[in-house]
Amino acid sequence: MKITRTDAYLIDLEPETARTDAIQAFVKQETIFVEIETDGGTHGTGYAYTIGTGGRAVLQLLREDLLHRLIGRDAREVEALWQELFWATHGTVVGAITSLALAAIDTALWDIRCKAAGQPLWLLAGGARQRVPLYDTEGGWLQLSTDELVAGAKRSVARGWPGVKIKVGKPHASEDLERLRAVREAVGPEVHLMVDANQSMTWPEAKRRAHLFEELDLFWFEEPLPAEDISGHALLAASTSLPIAVGESLYSIIHFREYLPAGAAGLAIGLYDAGA
Repeated sequence: MKITRTDAYLIDLEPETARTDAIQAFVKQETIFVEIETDGGTHGTGYAYTIGTGGRAVLQLLREDLLHRLIGRDAREVEALWQELFWATHGTVVGAITSLALAAIDTALWDIRCKAAGQPLWLLAGGARQRVPLYDTEGGWLQLSTDELVAGAKRSVARGWPGVKIKVGKPHASEDLERLRAVREAVGPEVHLMVDANQSMTWPEAKRRAHLFEELDLFWFEEPLPAEDISGHALLAASTSLPIAVGESLYSIIHFREYLPAGAAGLAIGLYDAGA
C-alpha cells in the first residue's frame, strides 16, 4: 500500500453562537484536513483543529516539511511513519503546532489501515471496550446565564447524557458556586458534573474554589492552572478531594509521565495524538 498522493487544506468554521470560557472566545474553528491516497486507491482522511489561531502554521508545516516524506512509503507502517516524522521535526516538538500536524497525518493513516482491514478503529486498536462513558459540554459555556445553564443541563440529561461539564472562572467565586449549585440541584446527585477552568487560575485561587466546589460532588476539576505548572497542580491535588483533570493542553506522553508520578492529576484527558 504505497502512498502516492498527499494533500492538506484548511477550512474556517464559524460557530453559529459565540462561546466563551475563562480565557478566550471561541470565534472560529480552524480545521486542518490531511488526505492520503495509496496506489491501491485506498483514501484516508485525518484532521486537527484550533479554536482560532495557529491553524495556518500547522498547514504550512504539513505542506513544507511533512507530507512529502510520505510519498512512496507503506501506509500500513503507521507507528514507524509517526516516529520518522516526529524526529524530522524534533526542533519544534513537543508543542501544539507540530503535534496537531502529526495528529492529522496519524489519523489519516489509521483511516487507511482500518479501511484496508475492513475493521473499525476501536476494534483494530485492541477492542478493549465496546462502550465508553460520555459527557456533554455544549451547554456549559461561561457566557451563559444560570437559567441557561440549568436548561441546557436538563436537556442533556433528557437526551441520555450521563454527565455535563460547566465552565468556571467567573470574576467572583460566588458566581461560579451559585451557577454550579443551580445545575446540581436541577440534575440531581446521579449525574456526573464536571467543571473546566481552562488554565485561568493561580494555585491559591484554585485551592479556594476547589474547597467551595467540594460540596457539589464534582466528577473532576479540569485545567485549573496553566498546563506547565506541575508543582502547582500537585499542591492543589493534595489539598482537595476533587479529582484534578489535565491533558487537553499537553502534547506528549512525556508530559503525562511527569504529571502522574508527581500526584499532580488524577485524570488524564484530551491527548491529541496517542503516538506522541
